[in-house]
Amino acid sequence: MRAELDQQQAANDQLDAKLATLKAKLCDFQGQDSFAIADSERHRAAADALGGEVADRRASLDGDVGQVLRRAEQAAAAAEYVAGEQATFRNDADAILPEYAGLGADYAAKHRDLGQASRERELL
Repeated sequence: MRAELDQQQAANDQLDAKLATLKAKLCDFQGQDSFAIADSERHRAAADALGGEVADRRASLDGDVGQVLRRAEQAAAAAEYVAGEQATFRNDADAILPEYAGLGADYAAKHRDLGQASRERELL
């Protein structure tokens, strides 16, 4: 019986040692778990902050793109206006230039005739 008690005591001591080892491992795991949870929360907070920053930048870029599009539309309208003005000027110039060229030819002919008449008068 004594041997049996010693045997049970030895088994009990082994179980106590295993229990102590398991408790130590549990404490380590709990410490690692709390570290992992804290690390996960930090990562989540950083991701949320980054998401907010990305959203702010996207909104800013959308605003910038809107301004660029408005400026492009204004530039296109201005270019269209200038093209219309140039076409009007070109049409007016095309209408005036033949008349002007004709006036130049008339002036040159009259000037030539006047010069010729002047030379004839000098000869007389």
